This record gives sequence, C-alpha cells and structure tokens, in this order.
Amino acid sequence: MLKKIIITLLTGLSGLTVTRAQKPLYMNNRAPLAPLKYLEIPLGNIKPKGWLHQQLSVMKNGATGHLDEYFPKIKDDNGWLGGKGDGWEETPYWLDGALPLAYLLDDQLLKDKVLKYVNWSISTQRKNGFFGPYTKHELEHKTIESCEQGEDWWPRMVMLKVLQQYYTATNDQRVIKFMTNYFRYQFNNLKTCPLVHWNEWSKSRGGDNLMAVYWLYNITGEAFLLELGDIIYTQTTPWTDYLGKRNWVMQAAANQTGDKWMDRHAVNVGMGIKLPAIYYQARKNPLLLNALKTGWNDIMTLHGLPHGMFSGDEDLHGNEPTQGTELCAIVETMFSLEEIIGITGDQTYMDALERMTFNALPTQTTDDYMSRQYFQIANQVQVSRGVYDFSLPFQRGMNNVFGHYAGYTCCTSNMHQGWTKYVEHLWYATPEGGLAALVYGPNTIKAKVGNGQEVSIDEETAYPFGEGINFTLNTSGSVSFPWN
Repeated sequence: MLKKIIITLLTGLSGLTVTRAQKPLYMNNRAPLAPLKYLEIPLGNIKPKGWLHQQLSVMKNGATGHLDEYFPKIKDDNGWLGGKGDGWEETPYWLDGALPLAYLLDDQLLKDKVLKYVNWSISTQRKNGFFGPYTKHELEHKTIESCEQGEDWWPRMVMLKVLQQYYTATNDQRVIKFMTNYFRYQFNNLKTCPLVHWNEWSKSRGGDNLMAVYWLYNITGEAFLLELGDIIYTQTTPWTDYLGKRNWVMQAAANQTGDKWMDRHAVNVGMGIKLPAIYYQARKNPLLLNALKTGWNDIMTLHGLPHGMFSGDEDLHGNEPTQGTELCAIVETMFSLEEIIGITGDQTYMDALERMTFNALPTQTTDDYMSRQYFQIANQVQVSRGVYDFSLPFQRGMNNVFGHYAGYTCCTSNMHQGWTKYVEHLWYATPEGGLAALVYGPNTIKAKVGNGQEVSIDEETAYPFGEGINFTLNTSGSVSFPWN
C-alpha cells in the first residue's frame, strides 16, 4: 500500500541530517559479533495509540489478561509457580505475550500478575544453574546432581525470551546473573544431554536458545557464551542447509507422510527461519544470509498463501488456498522476521511482516480476544466443524472452528505475542544514533538520539486502514539525527 508520510518538527528542531553518536545509545553487538543493522528499543519506550491501543486493551480485558484465571493448564497448581501442574511450554508461551502487554500498557495489575512467575523462576534457580518447574527427580530426591535428572530444554527457551523482555523494561540485574548461571549449566551439560535428549522440539527450536546466548554476550562479554553458541547451533535442526539447498522445501510440498515431519512442522519452520541470521552474527558469512533469502523465497513460492503466511496444517502443505495455517506458526514467524530485520536490514522481511500481521493474524482470533482457530483456511467463507484436507486432519473435526481449546491448546497460550511484539518493533534504533520506523501503526516513542538527546515522536495514522502517516517530533532543543 502506498504510504503518504508527513513530518512535523516542533520546539527548535534544527534538522534531520546524519550525525554519528559518540557511543551507541542502544545495545549493538559486541565484537566479534557482526554489528546489527537496526537495534532493539527497550520494552515500554514505545506506547500504542489509536486502533493499536484498542487492540492491546481488548487483549488485556480478554484472554491475554486473564488466561491464568480460567485455563486449567495455567490456573491449576502451576509448575512455574512451584506446583505439580503445567511445567512445559504453555505458561511461558502466555507470559511471552502477557508480560510485554503489561509494560506496553503500563498496567500495574497485569505487571503484578506476570511478575509472580518471573520472581519465582529467578528465586528458585538451582545452585548448578538449572531453573524452572521442579522435575520428577527433584520432587522425589530434592536436588539435581546431573543433567539427566533435569528436564526438557525447550520451555526454558521461551522463559528466557520472557526474561529478556523483562530486563529491557526494568534493568533488573538479577536477570543477568540468572541467565549467566543457566548458560554455564548448558555449557557444562549439552554434550552429555544435547538439545535432542528429551525430544525433538528443543532440537528444532534451538535458534531461540542461541538468540538469548548472544543477547547476554552483548551485555557481559563472557567468552564461553560464544563457544556455547557454536554448540547450540550444531545441535539444532540444520535450517541453514534446508533453506539454502532447496530440496527440503520442494520435498515438503510433496511429502505428507510421517517421515521427518518435525522438519516440516510449520511452527518449527517459523522459528527456524531466523537461525541463519542469528548465527551470521558470529560467523559473518554471507552464505548464511543467502541461504535465508533463498529459503524464504522458496517457502513463499511453494507454500505461500494469499494472506502472506505459508501453509502449515500442521506441516508445510503447498499453496492451495484450501490448506490451513496454525496460529502458533503465524506469531512465531512474525517474531522471527522482527529479529531478522534487525540483523539484516532487508526490506523483504519488513514487507513480509507487515503483510501477515495485517492479513493473517487478525482473522484467526475473535473480536474479544477470548477465542481462536487452530487452523485458518485462506479462502475460508464458512467456519464449520469437519475433517479437512490437512496434514493432521484431526478426526474430531474441531481444528477449524473458533474455541478456547479447539485443536491443540498451544495456540491458546501462544497467540498473545503477535500484536505485542509487533508494537515493540514499530521502531528500531540505528547504530549512528538515529531511529527507524520500518513498519507502521499509531504510537508514541520516547528515545535518545544524536549524542544522547531525548525526543518523543507521535505517529498518527490509521494505517493499514488509510494511507496517511503523520510524524510529529518533540524535543526541548536543537537535535540532529538520522531517520530511516
């Protein structure tokens, strides 16, 4: 869509010429990692306005703000609060959307709710660095003496994402010590208990683990983290080879058997696409980014659907508009693209993010954000119970209807990160002390630019419902900075 952009300058602004900051205002990569093209803005500096604020408010009043009050897996004896209930992915999934929502809306009640889980995770970290719900061995014997007595790496990867966001919003130094201790535990144990030790989910999704390792390295500079990154990369599903060598994506269009289905599982693919970009930071090898670009284009050519997302019901399943897409796959792909944009600066991924956000994401949840579809069909003109031509047809026929728990309940917990992280990434900082509005929506940002001067920018727009975008800059004095 054509965008009409108007910039208004207020209060003594002298211009927008490019100047280089004396030091990075926001966290860039520490050597020897490759510099980022765009830098993350701390959680809470961007505030939604207009229709985006309304969307997030609906989420707060709906499932995102209240899932722990009625969803049995989270409500009952929760393992992430020390109980014997859910100790796997669903609670961290929910927190991965609910925590940023609390800080985007500056809602104290929701902050208090999610911080119970943050504080419990930090305060109960074991002496060896392991964390999370008490394992079966711990419940029987009290302590963990070896990694075999621990449990699955995967849900802890999600909680690390939660803690990263919490740190950027609060600067709580407990997070740094906590993550350092955990990564030392991983460093000491991954050779004995590799990512695939308990199941293939951790192997498929190791890129999320690697992302957190490099994030911590940029803060502490501890060399063992780079070595740990190499270990994690080699133990993760070889997404770089799959994306770059092309046979995988073509075979996925034809092979709908149980053979290596985890390598075709659309949620795994949505998470896995960022792996080459994340590892590029360590290796600086352009072949990694070339593999990503080749694979992304192939996925969207062979499996892309009109709403901008690829098929995934649950596996990659071609581009017939009768195929479905899992909601978890959409929100995970959105997040991967947001990370890829910061590393590569490639507009291809900005356009892809915007297209799926405004077309695929909204139609798969109800207006009150209490219910959702497990699978969405691109040319869907009727929502009804039935068995469809999906790679997982679900004979009960409940995977296409709207409901709290239709299909699998992972999406009940994971749907909350889509809109929140889109708002978090409406702006990025630039290494030269500037700002970049790379995707659009109504918001206000307060940020440091130039050599540390503070500015606020109001972005007034109905986009994508209208074409106009009006930026109003406010500053207390003259300032000069690059704007992308």
